[in-house]
Amino acid sequence: MQHVPPTPDGRQTWIDLLRGASVLLVILFHSLDFALASAGRGSPSVQGSTLLQAVDLFNGTMGPIRMELMFLLSGVFVGHGLRKGKTKYITGKIHNVLYPFVVWALINFALHTSGSVLIKGEPIAWRNLVDLLLGDGPPTWFLFDLFACFLIVPFIRQFPPLLVLPLLACGSLSLSGAELGRGADFLYYLAYFYSGDFIACSRWNPGTRWGHWGLLASGSCIVGIVMLANRTHFEHTWIGYLPLVLGSLPLIVRVSMLAVRTPLAAPLIYAGRNSIVFYLVHFTLFIALVHVLEKLTSDGPLIFAALLASGIALPALMSMARQRPSFAFIDLLFSMRTWAPARNGHALPSSATST
Repeated sequence: MQHVPPTPDGRQTWIDLLRGASVLLVILFHSLDFALASAGRGSPSVQGSTLLQAVDLFNGTMGPIRMELMFLLSGVFVGHGLRKGKTKYITGKIHNVLYPFVVWALINFALHTSGSVLIKGEPIAWRNLVDLLLGDGPPTWFLFDLFACFLIVPFIRQFPPLLVLPLLACGSLSLSGAELGRGADFLYYLAYFYSGDFIACSRWNPGTRWGHWGLLASGSCIVGIVMLANRTHFEHTWIGYLPLVLGSLPLIVRVSMLAVRTPLAAPLIYAGRNSIVFYLVHFTLFIALVHVLEKLTSDGPLIFAALLASGIALPALMSMARQRPSFAFIDLLFSMRTWAPARNGHALPSSATST
């Protein structure tokens, strides 16, 4: 995994690296979340674990950045998709975003339901399926919102950010606390998606556009995020984070550009180019695996370690397998275009490196 081939669409490698880092942060967050739910946050093994306390602190700090970066980096590819034509653009999003959303929403519902019905004897909660298909459930809500972003941004990308971002911020703020589902959060994430498209359209790199003073100001934004995340009780989608996260991009991107030259780059880039596999597979695995681990141990750190290791290993193995023609069927879980005929007459899995 040390060799990193160039991207087929010519995008810069730091984008894949940062995308990989973001999805691994999501896996880290869910690993601890499932472990704490299984062992109990107040259990002696959890309370006495310096590791789990440190990871919990780190997860809280990354809360305002994790998903925000995933939306922003996805927005970078809007222009690339639109250049193929509107029909291909929409079709591509149906194949690679909406389709896996439906597939994995059904898989997760079936897994949850089978446990509730067979083990607990509870009736099938069809309302949960409706919620999942309306984008109100982890982790598939991300793909639901992402698909909506891909549909909306082509209509608003012609307007300047000084108009769009304040309107989205006001909309998110006005919906906060309202009984309107995830409307406030969606508008908040849409602001990042739009920003990613704007950055791509402007053809400037956040990590190189400003000099040392710009990086210093960007570092100040990161310090502000860390302080607010750990010293206040604001939700991680609090609108006040928007300017701070966007302001932190120059330093984050610069660090990512430097990290491309390090030994850690290859696995992060690999995760980034297969981010949909890592994002979807780990959560479904955790739903099933945590019940097995509960039968074997009640040790919080051990459950966390097992979840984290398996949550990275299985998606990595599936990503490698789906590149082989003999395992192309795996790609049916992630794209409708799996069996498109290749030049040599064999079916090849779609890369799904970008949404």
